[in-house]
Formats: sequence, structure tokens, C-alpha cells
Amino acid sequence: MVPTADMAVALSLAPQAIIVGDSKQMPPTSFFSRDLGENGALEEDEVTFESILDEAAPALPSTMLQAHYRSRDETLIAFSNVHFYDGRLVAYPDAWGSRPESGVRFEYVADAAYGRGATRANPAEAARCLALLRQELEASGFKRQVSITAMSIAQQQEILRQAEEAALADPVIRRWLDEGGTVRNLETVQGDESDVMILSVGYGRDADGRLIMNFGPIGQEKGERRLNVAITRARWKTIVVSSLRAADIDPARATSTGALRLRDYLDYAERGLPALQASGRFTPRQPGPFEQALRAALEARGLRVVPAVGAGGYTVDLALAHPGDPERYVLGIECDGPGYRAVPACRDREVGNPAVLRRMGWNLHRVLAAAWYRDPRNRARPHPRTVRGRPPRLTRPTRPAPSTRSPAARAGCCTRSKASAAS
Repeated sequence: MVPTADMAVALSLAPQAIIVGDSKQMPPTSFFSRDLGENGALEEDEVTFESILDEAAPALPSTMLQAHYRSRDETLIAFSNVHFYDGRLVAYPDAWGSRPESGVRFEYVADAAYGRGATRANPAEAARCLALLRQELEASGFKRQVSITAMSIAQQQEILRQAEEAALADPVIRRWLDEGGTVRNLETVQGDESDVMILSVGYGRDADGRLIMNFGPIGQEKGERRLNVAITRARWKTIVVSSLRAADIDPARATSTGALRLRDYLDYAERGLPALQASGRFTPRQPGPFEQALRAALEARGLRVVPAVGAGGYTVDLALAHPGDPERYVLGIECDGPGYRAVPACRDREVGNPAVLRRMGWNLHRVLAAAWYRDPRNRARPHPRTVRGRPPRLTRPTRPAPSTRSPAARAGCCTRSKASAAS
């Protein structure tokens, strides 16, 4: 967010410099230095500056930090990983499949109308955002932080107006506002994060049913960076509230990169990972021969096995599903296949990756090909408590009982053993 001109003097005084940033997120703009418009409202057209990061990238060596730490559900970052980072980010799967309290959800508002040329807001979407806000707060008992992001300043102001009105009679909304609940727009959300993020698109058909392919800042130069910022703010869950579906945005008319990425994201929010596969830019990893053999042996025992769990760069080779809840994995099995060999450092493979996976809720077990070859029957026999959905009890090894013989007798025994060995 720092323009090159603002950094020139500081860099000239430094003997060394490390420039850190994300070139796929928002560039510096004139948003915070603009005056109010004629009607007292901020306009959405601003000048975009080149950042010091963009200027330095072609001239200096760079290193990409690949581990993604924010999202507790990898589907929150999967779209950006494919469309913005070329699949180079590494995000870890959690020990659950699809569940209502995490991931990306699509909320379609069919009866909405966008106030084109007037308010430039979408009141029906704003009302749906507040209804979802109330629902999320009540479901978590205010234990999760819930925020709202609007894709335009006008929609942000509409949501704030309705929230203030609702707070007069709704104690849940009142408490949320009193405790610092936020409604951001595309220009001000960078740097924020929240457990649950409600994202209001705002743009849509007007009262006459007409749709103009004008999506404000997203349709401008480098608008796709603003979209990337907005959709990656959540730790657990993103709810996309929209009166548009992907099919409503005609790629022949919406030619800007930002508008096309918005179309792709609406499709992803509604259909999930199949939308990424249909784009041709994402291919799920297929299990290798050893993993297929191990899976067949486990399924022969009546277990439900899911192969290659993960879409964020790191996959758990095989996962055993809970017998009463197919969306919950009770055991993750890692093999010494291509993923095992591709880990750049032994410490990552033996310490770092398992620690992250356990934080994501996994119980882990490793089966190596050599051990499987020697004893395939026992290697394919998981602990009974694990199969029932409970982790096995870990017992400490018992210490041998202390010897009742005297120290001299024990020393003599050792002496005789040494003498026997020498002879």
C-alpha cells in the first residue's frame, strides 16, 4: 500500500532493505486522500499508484512464503490459490468434510433490486446480510467474530443504516455494534480478518430487470486484487450474499479481469470445488498404486476410506470416515508416496506438517511401503477405538520391576557376561 515516491527517501538512507508484501492484493490508491464529492459522499473512482513492491520485484531476488496460516478451512483459500497464486500456496485440510459452520457458502437473494443511478445500493441484500449476521451470532453465542464486507461504499452505508435501525429493537444487533462489529468496503478491509465474513456483492439488476456490466472498483484496472483481498478475510467461514449468479455475468460484455474473476468466484461459491475443476486450472491429486492397495485392504474390512483429502496444496493420502458421520474423519493415513518424498526438509515432514494437521483436528497414522510389504495384514488393521470414532488410548510403557539382587551380584553378573563374551 506504499507508493514508490513515499519510499524513495527512506530506501536511499538504508544500507540494506527487505521489501515484504503481496503483489496479488491491493495496490496503493488515492482512496484515503480524496475529498468529498458534491453530495457529501465519497466517490469510488480513484487513481491507482504503482507500489514499491511492484517496482522492486523485477530488479531484486524474491522468495515466496508459501504456507497459508489464516484459513481453518482450506476451501476459503482454494479459489485464490488457483486463480491468483497459480497453486503455489500450501494450505492444510481439516478433519471434516462439508459442514455448515465452515467453508464458503452462497446466499442468493432473488427479489433484490440495485439502485442504479440513485442510491447505488441493494437494500434487499443488506437486509439478508443482517439476518445472516444475527443467525451466526446466535449460533456461536457471540464466541465467533462476525464481520461484513461490502463491494461498494454505497452498499456499506446501506448496511450500516439498516444495522443502526435494527439495533433499536434487536438486542443481538445492538450488542454486535456495541462490541465493535464492523462493516467494511473493498478499500478498507485489507489487513482485517474475522472468524466469519459476510460478503455483500451489491451489484445486480435494477428495478426494470436490466443488468449493466459495471462492478465499480472491481471492474477497474487491477480490480481483481480487491476481490482477492475481500474473499480471503475469513478464518472459518465466508458467506457470499448476491442477487447475481455466475451465469448472469456475460464474459463477452464484462471484459475486465476483475469482473471475470468475480464471475468465477460466484460460480465457486455456489458449486464449490467442481467449479475449479471445470475451469481447467485445478486437478485433484490421484492416489498412487500403494495407496490404492492400502485403500482396498481397509475397505475389505468394512471401513469407509476417502483418498487424497485436500485441495490446498497439501493432501492427506487416505482418511477413515466416522461410521456415523461421513463428513468427519477419525484417522488420517500418510504413506511414503510422491507427497512424502516431495517435502523439502525432514523437519517439515516429521515435525512441522504433523503438528499443523493435529491442530486441524487430525489423528494421524503412517504406513510405509516397506512395512506394508513385510506385514500387510497388521498394517491395514487400525485401532478399534479409532474405527468407532474415538482416538486410541495412549499408554505409557511400563518400567521393569527393580532388581532384588545386591549391587555386587548385579556387577558380578555383568562381569561374567563380559568374560563370556571375551572368551
